[in-house]
Amino acid sequence: MRAPLRCEVPLRYPVGLVVVTGVLRLDSAPVLRAAALKVLADRPSALVLDLAGLEVSDPAAATVLPLIEQHAANRADAALLLAAPSPSVLGELRRLGVNVPVHPSRAAALAAAATRPAPTRVRLPFAAVEDAAGAARDRVRHACRLWSLSDGLSQRAAQVVNELVTNAVQHTRTGGTLLVTRRPALLHLAVRDASPDPPVLGEGFGLRIVDGLSTGWGVRAVPDGKVVWATLRIWPDIDPRTARTVVER
Repeated sequence: MRAPLRCEVPLRYPVGLVVVTGVLRLDSAPVLRAAALKVLADRPSALVLDLAGLEVSDPAAATVLPLIEQHAANRADAALLLAAPSPSVLGELRRLGVNVPVHPSRAAALAAAATRPAPTRVRLPFAAVEDAAGAARDRVRHACRLWSLSDGLSQRAAQVVNELVTNAVQHTRTGGTLLVTRRPALLHLAVRDASPDPPVLGEGFGLRIVDGLSTGWGVRAVPDGKVVWATLRIWPDIDPRTARTVVER
């Protein structure tokens, strides 16, 4: 009996890694595609597929690899790198005209991926659970380190994100998505959730903290809920108290 296809994900960000083992068939190809796209949703700079333990039993199933490569390049702005594919997998890639970097080992592929520029946007879906804010703080601090931002800015961003995510979890009882974007002069933080009700400044301390730490913040209605956003100046010589804007629309 041939081994089923398995996809393990030891790394997600800033470089994603999917270790694929087993046999690739038409009925198992969606498993590989789903695992790769889930990692790409976190916006890594590169995705490494470790194919050392993969066999291809059906040539048609190999078409999943160019689909993943297209998604990485066109929708996630990420590079796809392959590690240690077998000769049969390499043959299928050549037959399909797939031209992606191939490395002899996982370590070599990860080393090459590490040279890619850090992504300028970080995305983190979160559920309405107790540790959602903690995971969001960790992701923001990690992004700030990647972007070589100051410790002070990292701490302020983590505090703002903590309040935005906590507000979404406590007051809407739903999960949401955190987006952190590095712009030339600003760090943009946004939390999207499924509730249409906007938060109100003055109700509790959460938005007061956001208002005090950010350069600007606001609420934007979207078809399936709302986005609460805040910006922080990257340059340390600009005091947020002198350049604050509050926008609700």
